[in-house]
Amino acid sequence: MILYPNCKINLGLRVVRKREDGYHDLETVFVPVYGLHDELEVEPIPAPSLKGRGIVRFEQEGIAVDCKPEDNLIIKCYRQMAAKYPQIGAVQVRFMKNIPFGAGLGGGSSDAAHMAIALNELFGLGLTKEQLAKEVAS
Repeated sequence: MILYPNCKINLGLRVVRKREDGYHDLETVFVPVYGLHDELEVEPIPAPSLKGRGIVRFEQEGIAVDCKPEDNLIIKCYRQMAAKYPQIGAVQVRFMKNIPFGAGLGGGSSDAAHMAIALNELFGLGLTKEQLAKEVAS
């Protein structure tokens, strides 16, 4: 499955509170910017014995991201969802980073949201958009 997480610009942003995990809860209005997007390819690895074990193969191309692969929001989203939903199996992820890292264009959060969408569809989780939003926000 190939997805195209697009960048977005904040029209308004309010920091609600700082969470215990160091992140912040926000209220915001986003406007998508079409034409500038990352590319996220997610494919299940056929290995029934790996279900629910949080195994991921991750390849990144394009713009370098200033973090270890295990700190990438795509991987964090995968691990969080795989721990919660045992039917999620191992995956191969190919990630092409085109949205500039740290530029305030929301690329990382868009990438994580699209990873949640991919896992929902590939593993038949049946989560609604609202449920997916909660998965990515937590």
